[in-house]
Amino acid sequence: MSNEIYQKFKVLTQKIAEFKEKNNLTYQKIGDATGVNKSHVYRIVNMDTFPSLKFVIRLTKYMKLPLFSLFIPSEEMNRQEFANKINKRLKELDWTHEEFSKITAIPLLRLMNIMQSNSSPSIEERKTIIKVLDLKEETDYLEIKLNLLKTILSDLGLKDEQINNIMQYVKENKENID
Repeated sequence: MSNEIYQKFKVLTQKIAEFKEKNNLTYQKIGDATGVNKSHVYRIVNMDTFPSLKFVIRLTKYMKLPLFSLFIPSEEMNRQEFANKINKRLKELDWTHEEFSKITAIPLLRLMNIMQSNSSPSIEERKTIIKVLDLKEETDYLEIKLNLLKTILSDLGLKDEQINNIMQYVKENKENID
């Protein structure tokens, strides 16, 4: 197993364990909701077996989360962490909030809410902020989505050539999907 796959699998198992603990659930309840038995959920959480795509999709519905979020560490999705990155970078650049608002075209009040972690930025706001401040993201969300798409296509039984053609098309047209 490659290190990248191992890391994604580890994140998934941590998310399941956190969800179980936070909601005071049993492996049985998670198993019932995802169509597997409790011992299978236990083996997944303990990284003894890989989950099926069907299990992961059912799990996302049960947890009410988008599929890709199960493979992104919680801390990377944390509003406070993003706000801290923004504030730190603004200090480095010696920009005022007003200047930053003008450059990003994000209204000052909205920007302040994001920077105080009172509000999550939209995808477009996040992209703009990252680009303007030249922030380094830990995770390439598009790459995660593409890897998940490839897995789904493979699970659907498509041949490698078909998968490669679809992946090539998506990559060439990614500005319309990112």
